[in-house]
Order: sequence, then structure tokens, then C-alpha cells
Amino acid sequence: LRVILCGMGGSSLGPEVIAQTYKRDLFILDSTDPNYITHALAGDLATTLVVVSSKSGATIETASQHALFVSAFLDAGLIPQEHIVIVTDPGSPLDQRSREDGYTVVNADPNVGGRFSVLSAFGLVPAALIGVDVSVLLDNASETKSAFLSNPSIVVDMAYALAYICGQYMSYSDVGSGMPGLSDWVEQLVAESTGKNQVGRLPIVLESPDHDALFSIGYS
Repeated sequence: LRVILCGMGGSSLGPEVIAQTYKRDLFILDSTDPNYITHALAGDLATTLVVVSSKSGATIETASQHALFVSAFLDAGLIPQEHIVIVTDPGSPLDQRSREDGYTVVNADPNVGGRFSVLSAFGLVPAALIGVDVSVLLDNASETKSAFLSNPSIVVDMAYALAYICGQYMSYSDVGSGMPGLSDWVEQLVAESTGKNQVGRLPIVLESPDHDALFSIGYS
């Protein structure tokens, strides 16, 4: 079974880290680049499952990818409803339309922001489909939360560093973290969470800490 995840930002970055950390195959389609999409369509559609993830249910890129796969499955003589799973907030346009069309729909918690949604249906559905034990993810998250609540110094130190020590630009790398792709995910978390009211931090992802010297003057 080949699993393709159609989603942007918070709908794809967290699941991508999970897949790479557990060394599972998950094709992340977070682009409308024609060459990239051609690569996504190149596999055997009969053994392909597509997860369409959109919190708002109105993300234009994801909607375009959804329509593309519906057409591709029909052209291959397959039933799209048997190959596409929808993840979205309850009551969204995608939720309503997909249920009317007979698709399998998994609703996420609407009270969880998109960039923080990795432990909601947006992260757990694709993780389960690629064979990751989601109970382990949830148990680890619960233990980490308890650890932070009992000793919040690490979290407070990180928040202080972001707010008062680093400048507008900050650079970092996930090399050695054991979680490939973490840098790209953190980039979105930091940029979107702080980038309000014309202020914020601009993360710069490095391939390795050795490249830090390139950004050491005025960029870190």
C-alpha cells in the first residue's frame, strides 16, 4: 500500500517528521509543482491510498490535489471513495461535500490550531495508515507534557531565548536530533506563531551546524 498525504503546512510537516523518524514511506504532496505531482501519480493507483488533509476545508492547493486524484482514479477505472480518506474540521466545506459524495471522513478537533495539530487526526490518521503505533506517540506526548509541567525550565528558557536573545533571524539544524525533517516543522511553528502584527522571528534552516558560520553575522 502506498500512502500519499495531500496537505499544506501543519497538515503535512508533522506527519512528515513522524514518517521519517519511524522510517516509513509517506509521500507528502504539499506542492502544485507539475513535476512533483507527476511523480505522485507515477505509482500504481490500484494500491494507492490518498489522505486529503485540510483544517479549513477550503485550502485551494489541497482542493486542487483532491480533484486531480479523483480524476486519476476515475481514469484508471477505480472508485475514488475507496482510495481517498478526508481529514478536516467538522462542518467545513470539505467535510460536508465529502460526506455527501460518500467519502470516508475523519474529523479533527476544531479547537486545536492547524500548526499544533500533529497529535490530532491530522497527524494520527496518516501515521496509523503507514503502520506507526499511534498509542506510543500519544503516550510519549503525555509523558513529555508531564515532564514539562513538573519542570518547565526548558520551555521557559526556549521561550526567553526566542523573545529576548535571538534577533529577527535565527538559524538551527535538526542534525543529531533523531527526527529528520524537524527543522522544517519548527520553521513553520516559529514563523507562524510569532509572525503576527508585523513582528516575529524568521527561522533559517541549516543542513548542518557547520553551516552556521554563513549566518553568524546579523542572521543569528
